Amino acid sequence: MENIKENVDNKGMAFLKGVALAGGAYEIMMGLVMIFCIRQLFGFMGGGKEISHMMFPWCMGVLAISFGLLMIGAARDPERYILIILISILLRVMIQFPIIASGFANPEMVSSLIGFGVFDLLFGAITGYAVYHSGINWKNV
Repeated sequence: MENIKENVDNKGMAFLKGVALAGGAYEIMMGLVMIFCIRQLFGFMGGGKEISHMMFPWCMGVLAISFGLLMIGAARDPERYILIILISILLRVMIQFPIIASGFANPEMVSSLIGFGVFDLLFGAITGYAVYHSGINWKNV
């Protein structure tokens, strides 16, 4: 553990902590939107279809809030919880597949879905950049 601390860059670590906090806050916000405002968001995005089963967006909201809390916890000690941060990058890449599929299923929502997808990819890239410049030896995870 000692040689890991020797390689850590304080500015890079501060940036990673900030990115993890921002990512956690975003996930919590989106989770709350999924639970309380999904119909309004769906309408804003151009979705003309009514959501018939609220259980699915509510479950997604609870999962997003839980993941946001994990990210905020990881921000307190990124070295110890680097796996959570790396999984957040993977999540932001993997979410592109349902976003693309939703675009085919709901063509009227494509522009909004592309916006969410690009945001997630950009945030994943920023997180990866922050991990790289933090000096954490993430390869041994």
